[in-house]
Amino acid sequence: MERIPQEQQEQKKFTVDVGFDDLAAVIPEFKKMIGFDQKNDYHTLTLDVHTKEVDRQLLEDPFVLSLPPRMQKLIHLAALMHDLGKTDDIGLEGERGRQIHPTDPNKFRYVGHEKVSASLAEKILRNHFDLPLEELAFVVSLVALHDEIMKVINIFSGQQIPPKAKRQAMLEAPGRTFNLPSSSDLTPYGYLMDKVSELPIDISIKDKLNIVISFGLADKKANYTEESRTVLESSPRESDRQQIAFVLEKCRIQLAAMNEFRKAMPAIVDAVIGMRAGDNARPSVVQLPSGEYIYDKNIKVDLPVELDAVVGLSAEQKEKLIKPFTRLKLNLEHGDLSPSKDMARGLLRHKMRLTDEQLSEFLSAAGYNPDQIEVLLS
Repeated sequence: MERIPQEQQEQKKFTVDVGFDDLAAVIPEFKKMIGFDQKNDYHTLTLDVHTKEVDRQLLEDPFVLSLPPRMQKLIHLAALMHDLGKTDDIGLEGERGRQIHPTDPNKFRYVGHEKVSASLAEKILRNHFDLPLEELAFVVSLVALHDEIMKVINIFSGQQIPPKAKRQAMLEAPGRTFNLPSSSDLTPYGYLMDKVSELPIDISIKDKLNIVISFGLADKKANYTEESRTVLESSPRESDRQQIAFVLEKCRIQLAAMNEFRKAMPAIVDAVIGMRAGDNARPSVVQLPSGEYIYDKNIKVDLPVELDAVVGLSAEQKEKLIKPFTRLKLNLEHGDLSPSKDMARGLLRHKMRLTDEQLSEFLSAAGYNPDQIEVLLS
């Protein structure tokens, strides 16, 4: 291939349809990504392959496909540029880009890489594209925001609990699958809303959040491909097999949490807005037996008629038992008794102070058979 002189490289302009390989042929920051081993527990792909896979996943995402074609192209550019900062080597003490892992010198970590990526993206877009300023700002902002979603996903999935909510969460349901936000722990969600609202585009906050969620889903799905999975699972090296097993399990948990968060997100947004407006002293998100999430200020939650079978419950107790009742039914559907046992011991017996007889009636109302109830109360 004929080498392009530096002065011509600086003048070359691309359209929004450009592919990764065309950019890598001209722009050094993209060329550095080719074959770059991420040396990270969460990735099995080189950086260029990961980037292409994120782009492919995003452009197949149903929500992204529902957006105007021009916006899809801008999201495509953000996908190509979202990890540019990972090749920025600033050593152990750095706070951005690529750093040596603090406990394993053979691995990297990438805390703050999204900020470096955004800075590089802005430079590249100014030098190599003719975008209107508002479109350039959208791409740069989306690159900077692409990792923000994981901060709330870790909270929502129960992998990370805000200090103020930790005690309450442990009391209520140590084994629950998802942490439904209430007034005590809406702050991280409000922070995410504030950050995402900065995206310079005229759509609702819920649609902006859906873009960031789609980006997060694509990013996690692109931690491996079926080809890399097959290679690692059949590797003679145990470390390879352990790595892909870890990546698959981590992705399974995070993808499930993100998909569930997408369902809960509209109600969470309404709860944050309600809290800030002062129209509800204790705003919270409730999951109905149907799986739907609602903001309890906006929709009256009917008491499950099954609770009438529990003798001696006050109306106030029944209202407080709606969420655990719904969670118990979902646990039963999933075939997992462990979270229900934790709930029976923690929330129901010690905090709600249900008697053993009431507990048995409550569990029976949720659909548990006598053998299962005996296990839960043992």
